Amino acid sequence: MEAPHFVAAASLLSASDTDAAELVPVSFFVAWNGVLALVYEGFPPGLVDIKAKLTNALPVSPEKFGSLWPKTTLAALHDESPLSLAELETLRGLCEEHAAALPPIALDSVSIVEYVQRGLELVRREHRQPLRPLAAGAAAVRAATTEVERVQGVLREWSDLREYLPRVNAPGSRAASYRELSPFGCTCVAFLPGEHPVRARLARFRAAVDAALPGRYAWLSGPSLHCTLRALDPAPDAPPPPAPPPDAPPPDAPPAAPPAWIAPPPVDAFVGARDLAAGVAGCGVRYVPGALAPAEAAALFAALAQLPWRTETDAFGPQSRETFYCADPAGVFTYVGLRLPPAVSQELLSARPCLGGRGLPRACCSAPQAAMQAPRKPRAQWLGADSPLFAAQAARRVARLGAAGARGRGARPRLRRVAAQCLPRQQLPRGPGVDPVAL
Repeated sequence: MEAPHFVAAASLLSASDTDAAELVPVSFFVAWNGVLALVYEGFPPGLVDIKAKLTNALPVSPEKFGSLWPKTTLAALHDESPLSLAELETLRGLCEEHAAALPPIALDSVSIVEYVQRGLELVRREHRQPLRPLAAGAAAVRAATTEVERVQGVLREWSDLREYLPRVNAPGSRAASYRELSPFGCTCVAFLPGEHPVRARLARFRAAVDAALPGRYAWLSGPSLHCTLRALDPAPDAPPPPAPPPDAPPPDAPPAAPPAWIAPPPVDAFVGARDLAAGVAGCGVRYVPGALAPAEAAALFAALAQLPWRTETDAFGPQSRETFYCADPAGVFTYVGLRLPPAVSQELLSARPCLGGRGLPRACCSAPQAAMQAPRKPRAQWLGADSPLFAAQAARRVARLGAAGARGRGARPRLRRVAAQCLPRQQLPRGPGVDPVAL
């Protein structure tokens, strides 16, 4: 899914000539929905000018209240469990204690970001525009009085904590909404500098909150921390995006029926195809050569190489390979102390038309776009794998269960929901008590 205003916003930002700016922290704060934030005294004039240019030049939705006052979102509550009045009083005490003498943050760039997760822990692309350095000895221009007063009005809301508590416990903006349940989107932000004294202060504040309220908050990763200037979502009355090609199904069309080879059919149903596993609950794994042309495969490999692969650590220590976990929004992976929220790879989704042209329906190559954006679905409705990468992870998981013998049988009903096509033979699970078609 493309963000329609990314290119236009990036071009507009490139044409602007804005001086370097400075954000002045004034307080840590518990915002509505229990979100923890670092609040600044107000937007300086240069950033106000950028916000106005984007608003006036692009057909974007009206600016939301959350970006009218500058802040950096630090953490969100894990779930809907309400905070008590005593917990809120504890949080306010910590916010006040750790807000003393916070250093100003000099900004040297502003970014247009097309994101997969609105916490910006997973982004698709970014245009970063440097700000014009200040002249030697010049001081950054501070926020105007109207900006400062707007921020003070927000902070005054928690002067009476008993009255403010219902807003803190209002539903929404929990951790998942910043990660696996986040919609796609586009925004203009200023990222916090990587090396800055304020980061040490943020770390101390985080440690204090976790000590006082253990397990209540999920913290956004350091590189993702930013101050939002404004969202760039299209206006409700903006022209619709271009129509899809004639042979593409409409976005709300029901998924195509799984191909017959999932059943599986005879081996000669595909020329050169061979069964790797078949026979349980209508599931099977089949190797189909030539699903992608060499040029397509090379292009997809190059795109996937740019994904944020990383080495995860489970209860047994660092894993032996880097992974990128891709799944339906509700498909959180948990195993032996490791929890991975699902990510969405536009590179993998873009391969579906190629595979569809080889006789493999889109529904069997990844979950449909509607499913990727749905807030949650019952597990029984899952289509299964988004990609061969997901299937390979499932195969390795079953292989681990195989080593435990009969104790692994409890996971088989869940793993049967994974449609594991394109899985190489050497990745099939083996071991006593494990049926490889549990995939």
